[in-house]
Amino acid sequence: MSEQYPYSLKFALDGLVKCGVDIDLLFKTMNVDSASLLHQSAPISSEMWCQILDEAIRQTGNPNIGLTANLHADLADYGPLGFTLLNAENMQQVLRVMCTYVKLSQTGLEVDYRFEKDNCIIDIVSTDWRVPVHRAATDWAITCGIAFVRSWCRNDWSPDQIQVMYEKPDDTAIYDKSLDCPVLFGQPKNAVIIKREVLKQEKPDADHRLFNILQDDLNNTLAYVLKESSEQVSLISKIQREIASLISNGAPSLDQVASKLHMSARTLQRRLGEEGCTFKQLTEETRCIMAKNYIDSYKYSSIDIAFLLGYSEVSAFSRAFRRWTGLTPMQYQERSKDNP
Repeated sequence: MSEQYPYSLKFALDGLVKCGVDIDLLFKTMNVDSASLLHQSAPISSEMWCQILDEAIRQTGNPNIGLTANLHADLADYGPLGFTLLNAENMQQVLRVMCTYVKLSQTGLEVDYRFEKDNCIIDIVSTDWRVPVHRAATDWAITCGIAFVRSWCRNDWSPDQIQVMYEKPDDTAIYDKSLDCPVLFGQPKNAVIIKREVLKQEKPDADHRLFNILQDDLNNTLAYVLKESSEQVSLISKIQREIASLISNGAPSLDQVASKLHMSARTLQRRLGEEGCTFKQLTEETRCIMAKNYIDSYKYSSIDIAFLLGYSEVSAFSRAFRRWTGLTPMQYQERSKDNP
């Protein structure tokens, strides 16, 4: 079985160290057992990775850490997946490998590509409802992909355009330096755009025999990880995920969520009782987490957030948010600005 996960996390943490992060202090501050995290058998979750990046930013005061950590990344440090990529025969094969095996490095993240006329659009999607828009995590994923392609083709390749969901930062000079291409902010999706013809670029010295051996190993690992991930997702997480997917139409009913989970409402209610919580409590907690994420993204107005959370009026959302946090949405946003 491939040891891709520990390689991926070590690669990520080494990137943070290069940016001046004290990893031991970071995990101590987060109250996380680093030894257990480094030796667990499952990939890191998007939620945990975003928390690590947030703490790294607090420690260094560098909001651009997602852009700078991967500037000089070497695929050889990325374990089996890195060597698989290094032996891809052409750019399209590189792209396919990155899209297929991203789940070996991190759960809650999907990468896929599509074609529009002469362009190839690479979509980067967070499937974790807790972190729909996260600047540092988005930057990290994009620059990691760019660094990998540069390592594969041994030049300073850059895409034609990058689109990100988060709003434009005050200082964008680092984007020109690290990405060397136009960046569009506040977009509906996170995406990287390249010319379709670029996918034909070949690597003459690629070892296709080694590529196939490593890919077979990665396929076995992926099947194992997907099975384990599915089994380890708690009932509470599954319920909150379904609530989050339905919430924009108003607070979903117990019956609706039970149907999504292929069980009766009575069974779901009993299972929740065994977990020591109620469906109403989970709905409120889910709305609160989503509201904070929407506010922190600086992308949505209070009207937008109220609509996204299924409230018919902004005043109802504001009252609920004050009940959850003791603050109005505006007060919460101001406090977030003061404590990045």
